[in-house]
Amino acid sequence: MALSFAVVCEAPADRETGCGLADAVFRQSFRLPRAELEERRAWRGLEAKPDFLKWGEVYNLVKSKLHWLPRHYFHGHFKGKSALPDARVGRGAMLLLKHSACPPDAIFLIRDDDRKTQRREGLEQAKREAREEHGMTMPIVIGLAHPKREAWVLACFVPQSEAERERLEEIEKEIHFSPIKEPERLNEKHGGPRDPKRVLRVLTNDNPEREAVCWEQTDPEVLKTRGSETGLRDYLCQVEEKTVPLLNLGA
Repeated sequence: MALSFAVVCEAPADRETGCGLADAVFRQSFRLPRAELEERRAWRGLEAKPDFLKWGEVYNLVKSKLHWLPRHYFHGHFKGKSALPDARVGRGAMLLLKHSACPPDAIFLIRDDDRKTQRREGLEQAKREAREEHGMTMPIVIGLAHPKREAWVLACFVPQSEAERERLEEIEKEIHFSPIKEPERLNEKHGGPRDPKRVLRVLTNDNPEREAVCWEQTDPEVLKTRGSETGLRDYLCQVEEKTVPLLNLGA
């Protein structure tokens, strides 16, 4: 029976990137073809469908499904300390999954940091409470993309044609650095030269299937170096340390 990995993220593209990168680690670790990997693990949301739990839906789901929580729950502190960014919604997401009809074997919390420096600390705050106050023992992987998930994809990008090499050179001349070697330097100003969404769209010719090639064909060990400042290295290491052993035991 496949292990159940729950994903909390904001959009289908975040789910595809986060899960695709994790699968790249799994394939490298076990030398598995895609079909066999599908038999070992199943990605899900609160239930099997939809295949991710959306951050923006957590509060309403907690209110409708976890009736036993006190009304002030989303206004409380964490061991007497104020809640940091995303701590409350992170706690809500984990409790929803813990008390779902079939709790998952592991939880992946995937988020853009949007240059909010305390977002990681907030999710860690939520994870500690989930462990200490609610007895959660399942692995919890925090994937925080800096500044956005597009930076992770760019760290995986390797030109595969003359046209792609030319587009990359044009962008490098325009922004004066390499967006695939230093994607963390991109900013989120919408439509600007350094907008990571724009840069990725140009390099992949606005083709989502080309994005998937990035993480499917680039060695995760290479990505740990190229993506060290984007949060990608930390994410891949967590996947390797916390969930690869689960799959190994379940083989």
